[in-house]
Amino acid sequence: MLLPTVLCILIGTGLAVPMDELRSNLEWMDYSTNVAESAYRLLDTIQPRTMRVDLDVFLNEARFDGIVSMDIEVLASNIEQIVFHQNVVSIQGVNLVTARGDPVGLKFPDPFTIDRHYELLLINLAQPIAAGNYTVTVRYRGQINTNPVDRGFYRGYYYVNNQHSPSTNRVKETFFPTPIVSSYLVAFHVSDFVETSLTGTDSRPFGIISRQGVTSQHEYAAKIGLKITDKLDDYFGILYHEMGQGTIMKNDHIALPDFPSGAMENWGMVNYREAYLLYDPQHTNLINKIFIATIMAHELAHKWFGNLVTCFWWSNLWLNESFASFYEYFGAHYADPSLELDDQFVVDYVHSALTWDAGTGATPMNWTEVSNNSSISSHFSTTSYAKGASVLRMMEHFLGSRTFRNGLRYYLRDNAYGIGTPADLYAALRRAASEDHVFARDFPNVDVGEILDSWVQNPGSPVINVEFNTNNGVITLTQERFLLTGSRDQLWRIPITWTDATTRNFSNTRPSLIMNTRTVNIQGNAGQHWVMLNIAQSGLYRVNYDDSTWQRIAAFLRTNREAVHKLNRAQIVNDVLFFIRAGKITTSRAFDVLSFLENERDYYVWAGAITQLEWIRRRLEHLPQAHEAFTAYTLDLLRNVINHLGYNERATDSTSTILNRMQILNLACNLGHSGCISDSLQKWRQFRNNPTNLVPVNSRRYVYCVGVRQGNSSDYNFLFERYNASQNTADMVVMLRALACTRDTNSLQHYMFQSMHNDRIRIHDRTNAFSYALQGNRENLPIVLNFLYQNFAAIRTSYGGEARLVTAVNAISGFLTDFAIIRENTWGYQIYNGQNVQVFGLDTSGSLVVTLAEGLLDEGGCMITDNYYTSDPLTEFMLSRNTDLCGTIREKFQSWVYANQLALGTAFSTGVSVINSAISNLEWGNAEATDIYNFLLARSSSTTVTSSFILMITALVVKMFH
Repeated sequence: MLLPTVLCILIGTGLAVPMDELRSNLEWMDYSTNVAESAYRLLDTIQPRTMRVDLDVFLNEARFDGIVSMDIEVLASNIEQIVFHQNVVSIQGVNLVTARGDPVGLKFPDPFTIDRHYELLLINLAQPIAAGNYTVTVRYRGQINTNPVDRGFYRGYYYVNNQHSPSTNRVKETFFPTPIVSSYLVAFHVSDFVETSLTGTDSRPFGIISRQGVTSQHEYAAKIGLKITDKLDDYFGILYHEMGQGTIMKNDHIALPDFPSGAMENWGMVNYREAYLLYDPQHTNLINKIFIATIMAHELAHKWFGNLVTCFWWSNLWLNESFASFYEYFGAHYADPSLELDDQFVVDYVHSALTWDAGTGATPMNWTEVSNNSSISSHFSTTSYAKGASVLRMMEHFLGSRTFRNGLRYYLRDNAYGIGTPADLYAALRRAASEDHVFARDFPNVDVGEILDSWVQNPGSPVINVEFNTNNGVITLTQERFLLTGSRDQLWRIPITWTDATTRNFSNTRPSLIMNTRTVNIQGNAGQHWVMLNIAQSGLYRVNYDDSTWQRIAAFLRTNREAVHKLNRAQIVNDVLFFIRAGKITTSRAFDVLSFLENERDYYVWAGAITQLEWIRRRLEHLPQAHEAFTAYTLDLLRNVINHLGYNERATDSTSTILNRMQILNLACNLGHSGCISDSLQKWRQFRNNPTNLVPVNSRRYVYCVGVRQGNSSDYNFLFERYNASQNTADMVVMLRALACTRDTNSLQHYMFQSMHNDRIRIHDRTNAFSYALQGNRENLPIVLNFLYQNFAAIRTSYGGEARLVTAVNAISGFLTDFAIIRENTWGYQIYNGQNVQVFGLDTSGSLVVTLAEGLLDEGGCMITDNYYTSDPLTEFMLSRNTDLCGTIREKFQSWVYANQLALGTAFSTGVSVINSAISNLEWGNAEATDIYNFLLARSSSTTVTSSFILMITALVVKMFH
């Protein structure tokens, strides 16, 4: 039996903007209403002071009746209309009285109107009213959403021993008054969940709440969460439990089986997906344990940044989310330094911010175009989270940790229980900087606010191009925006840190200067050595050196890599791989720099490399020789680090060592490393033969995948049964990912069907399952696409709505990497007049491109005419008469997208973007393949003119006829 849970988040009542933010509009502003322009916003001419909400819930009918009574203060005269946000089924009635209880007349016959587009309730007054205090009462009816993705007041479910009916008793619950709080933070929960208070006290309550049967998984969150609260109390100098304005603040954390967001910082009751709060040491791996710590720290940081002080409008969402993302890592680091989260921040957030900013669509932290629901949602992005947090880290290194903290204390105290603006933050940081005599000495006449504002207003991030004159020691720096394609004329105020081979000082992250012009010169030490900028990657920028300096850096790293800070090594490999993508470095020099990876053992360096190495390898999949060579190259780089790490965890392993083994072996097994596969199969078979012999929790992702991939349907069924029986959500996600590694067609089809219909796969995991199916094996793509073609309407419904169908379609973009389903030695083809096809390949000499076959394409995109131009036995082998030639997967996908334009709805434009992205990826591979392949051949000492020429012809022919 499924037990329901109910959760509500009330959003938007009485949200208003301060008048000083609209000062330029004062001369013409219409004060007869409190609707702003655009109408999504309200003016603060009417302020809600107290709200009393009464809800009568009818759970089985999925509806509720509500009454809200609001004491309001009208701050302007001649108001003719009072407006609040609403998003309910219907308004039953409206009443307005003065502070003395005298009724205020409303217009007849329309006392109120509803604006569904802007989600407004407009109360129309019979006569203008004077400034003063009033009480407005609204009776309304709402629905309980049965789809959690719809948010609002929604109903979820969970299992208790496959029986147990929900209670039908009706209970009235009365809550204590809240402190002054932004309305988007109000939430309530109805269930028979169980609360534990393992670490809380009467004066400092701290509770973990979950469904029955998993309370044994509360302990870690209870301990780390209270530690984080204590550390943030001390850091900000404002105690969380005293924020209740006379009432001790609750500090509850609730694990929800169904939750479309990762977590939500509601004041007093934070909501999480179960995987982000419940910890079982037998079934929760280290990555997910870290998730629990960091996500709790993120939500707890919101108690200060977001709850106590709220951003004035969503255009400056970073005032909430950037700080929460910063303390997501550093708040948890203060509580448990062994997790190494201070260093993990760089490879997680700084690198992801730089990746995001490399695209032309990156938005600024202060995005003035935020004006409606869709743009607000779009601003909950990497810009507001990782990029903003990275800018804050740069400012902390610039100001010093104490001065930075003091500035934040001023900001929070001065704006408590109200709104904050960037100007408020700048003023607080200026005040703290003025009190720091060392800072004033080192940076006279430097405006801290101006420096931060240059990062807040500018989209993207810069790259600093470095020219080092070894004769006179002059280092010339030039800044520009880093983009993978194109260019933009922008300037930042950049804190510069640097060292060179003569000093090797990688500990001082205090900037030596602020670069606020296009070009600046630094006087360094002359000589044939290297210089290096951005110590410990303390700044949010990339660095590209002149070729000679890159050469010297490469040589030094090959022999003395550990003399360079690990975070600088991580930046170097990440920057170089992006410079390859952007054409900012020669291929030979790039791989010369990367050569030190052969001996690299550090987690952070490899974390900076793996994703981008895989990006390049995937862009070569349509060119088999180049793809195989790059795979072999990657495996060569991994050989030493695999030998160093071994396949089994040791009790003395640090956090980064365990994380490194997880990322390295996951990659190695996917690339076909024989030792990784052999060890994984051994662990898998021991587990299958005796299910009590558990696979080590930190090895499960790749061991499960190898076991299912190398096995048959029985291996898939075994893991699927474990998935359905599991009581730990984090482990279920690991199994859900691994199940998609099956190469058994029937099993994969079963998996796709289950992603729609198995209620053990939570709605927030269904799009993940779709993505996992694409990631599991290259051969999965046609099966997944056929599933999409046949079921996209049902996917829209079962996955949770239009946005989830868009997510599924968007996931395809990285996997349309083959030009054609044809023999590996067939190099290209051309389709013309809609269905005629010509296939091109090499003649027996291997040096001349010839037409091999001609035919027609049927409706499925496959060749149906058997017309070959040669009987050469080699060509016969290359293009077997017994195998139909099918059109490219990309073209079939494109045809499906355009044939279903109306039915796809908003997913149509996503499909078009997927096609364009796929073409761009393939074109990049074609353009770079020859240089990359020649390097790989030269590295293996087997280069030949013929091999190089064949690959060049391959790329040109495929590019010509795609």
